[in-house]
Amino acid sequence: MPTDTFFRLPEEKRTRILEGAWSEFTAVPYAEASINRIVQTSRIPRGSFYQYFEDKNDLFLTLIDEIRDQFLDLFHDTLERSGGDLFSMPLVLLDAMVAPSGCITPAFSRAFALLSLNVNMDVQQLFFERAAGELCPQKLLEHIDPTLLRTQEDGFVDDVFTLLVGALACAIARTASRSLSPLRLQLSMLTRAMGRAPARNRASIMAATTLMACRACSGPFFKSSTTTGSSWPFMSRSP
Repeated sequence: MPTDTFFRLPEEKRTRILEGAWSEFTAVPYAEASINRIVQTSRIPRGSFYQYFEDKNDLFLTLIDEIRDQFLDLFHDTLERSGGDLFSMPLVLLDAMVAPSGCITPAFSRAFALLSLNVNMDVQQLFFERAAGELCPQKLLEHIDPTLLRTQEDGFVDDVFTLLVGALACAIARTASRSLSPLRLQLSMLTRAMGRAPARNRASIMAATTLMACRACSGPFFKSSTTTGSSWPFMSRSP
C-alpha cells in the first residue's frame, strides 16, 4: 500500500499520481507498464516515486484496492436500497456497470479496462482476495434480509453469493460479444425466480444459474482457474 509520505501529499498531487497510474495500466498490460511513463504523466521525479510506493506492483495493488472499494460501495448501497434483498443484487449491479447499449458505463470503464488487459494474471482472484473481509458470510449477513434465506449457515450464504456473482460475471463477460440483451433476460428470470421460490426449489434454480455462468468462462474479462478446477468466470475459489 502507499507509504505515509504519499498520504501526506496535497490531494491534487495524490490524484495526479493515481491518474497517471490509471492512464498507464489501462493502456498496456502490467508486464508492459512503465514507471518512467507514469512519473512523466504524473509530473514527478522518478526518485520521488519510491518515496510513495515500494515498486510497480505496490502501485498496481493500490488501483486494485480502488476497484474493490468502488465495487463494495455499490454493493452495499444496492443491498441497502433493496432492503437486504440479495437476489435483486445482480440486476442492479449489472445496470450500474453496463449501459443499455451494451458498453461498460463510464464509472466502471477503467476498472474493466485494467481487468481485461491482465486476465492472465488472474487479477479477478486477486480482487476478491482483497475484498474477502467484506464479502465473507458474516459480513454479508449484516446487510442481507435473513428472511430471504433458507438458512444463515456460512456455507449456504457463501454458495448463494458465489452463484449470484457468477451469473453477474457471465452477463458482463457477454458484453464484449454484444450478446448482453438475451443474457440479461435470463439473469432477470433466474434471480427473480430464486428470490421468490420456496427453499426446496432453489437448488435447481441455483444449478441453472451455475450452468449459465459457466458458459461465459472464456469471456475476455474473466477466466476460469486452471489450478483449482473452478469453473467460475469471475472468482476462483480455493478448495
